[in-house]
Amino acid sequence: MELLCLQGCAQLSSDCVARLLRSCSRTLTALDVSRVAHGEPVYAAVANMRSLTSLCLAGCSTADDASVVPIVTNLRATLTALDLSKAPVTNVTLKAIGKSCSALKYLVLEDTSRYNEEGIAVILRECTSLIRFTSTVPCGDVFCGALLHPAQRLTQLDLSSVSEAALSVIATHCAALESLAVRTSPQVTGASLPLLALNCPRLASLTLAQCAEVRDAPLKKMAEALTQEQQAPLLTEVSLWGCQKVTDDGIIALSQSTPHLTALYLSGLYRLTDAAIAAVAASCPELTHLDLTLCRQLTDTSMERVAEGCSRLTQLQLYGCSLVSDAGFSAVCRRRADLRELVAYGLSSLSESALLHVGLLGKLRELDLSSCCAVSDAVIAAAAAGCPLLAQLSLLSCGRVTDSGLATAVRRWPLLRRLTVNGCRRVGDATYAALAAHSRELEYLSAVGCAVSRAPFVEFVRRRRFSLRTVKATTDLDIESVEALMREYPNVSFCFTCKKNDTLG
Repeated sequence: MELLCLQGCAQLSSDCVARLLRSCSRTLTALDVSRVAHGEPVYAAVANMRSLTSLCLAGCSTADDASVVPIVTNLRATLTALDLSKAPVTNVTLKAIGKSCSALKYLVLEDTSRYNEEGIAVILRECTSLIRFTSTVPCGDVFCGALLHPAQRLTQLDLSSVSEAALSVIATHCAALESLAVRTSPQVTGASLPLLALNCPRLASLTLAQCAEVRDAPLKKMAEALTQEQQAPLLTEVSLWGCQKVTDDGIIALSQSTPHLTALYLSGLYRLTDAAIAAVAASCPELTHLDLTLCRQLTDTSMERVAEGCSRLTQLQLYGCSLVSDAGFSAVCRRRADLRELVAYGLSSLSESALLHVGLLGKLRELDLSSCCAVSDAVIAAAAAGCPLLAQLSLLSCGRVTDSGLATAVRRWPLLRRLTVNGCRRVGDATYAALAAHSRELEYLSAVGCAVSRAPFVEFVRRRRFSLRTVKATTDLDIESVEALMREYPNVSFCFTCKKNDTLG
């Protein structure tokens, strides 16, 4: 055995896990024991697995310095990938990584306040093989100084709380970058974006998420550099999620300079109009992913342009695009039959006749029609007949859907993994029975507000116990029954809401 994943297996004792690890210590190369508070025997066993190259301890609340330092010290010759997200380590561990793990290539450090940029700087200076690095620690002068190290080979950076000065250093000194993500950085204005175009010829993916001060001007300057420089990068993925000051001018310039773009995420850019999307559709024929979440000014004109110009589109998010009506939605469904994911959450003006067109999307795997008031049993039947590969369905607050209608549809979705029907008050026992009988892949069910009787619910959990991970349900089970279920099925996360709006589990 070379690969082992025990993510979230809290029901296994530390001694049991340690024995398993010792039994395969000579052959195991990749190990995931995340999301469990392991005991000391597990960490001791990991430290003696001398062939291990990849280790994930994300969310292990007991993976502190005393546990992790011996691991990185003993595995210094083999470890190439390490994930310590939410692990309670400090600069002590980070310095040990820098001192010991010369072969380390991939490192993830997210969501912790126990270490700072001084520890990260040691890693950046000493781990000369490091090519992919993710961190949520604020990046200041010490971090920037470490990036000046001459042996820097970083190809992928994912950072939060970055200053414009730090972004400038990255753009100037990380010439090997292929992917850069800057998140939740209110100091970033985008002034360094042209430097990325000039100095990072391999850059293919750029994310500026929740960088609220980014405006059109630097995007236009970057677009100009992308167009004029012979060694300019060929960007294929751009995300400007939450950059709310960007308008049509910035997106038009960007799209015209990135003809090979395959993914564009514009969530929350509420200033955009149809003119921007028309430019995207005309200039980016290779686009496969388009996120227009909360672009509230877009109308059917945008949808028609997307339907005409984006012939390779497989994912489209339209959450909150409330001005999109029947004509635009129908055009997308008729002409973009290769869609794998469609989010139409909140398109409340769509009629039943327009929604029936989802049945034309034969390759669809994810569908979200939440808060589309006209969703009915007929629409669900059309999706069941036309979308046999559906794996994820969300029908929040679709009150016209009945128990028998959904139960009939579920029988035709053998690959269904996630189902959300919160607020569908006419859904109940029959749907649970159908899920128990037919949905062998189901991992997640959220049915808050859908009253279910005790017997169908218990039978559903019993029959789907091997695949289920999360169940959120409204039920009249008493507290003793809830506790019995949680003891019997420890691998399932339960959240029960009773009819009096109390939450159990």
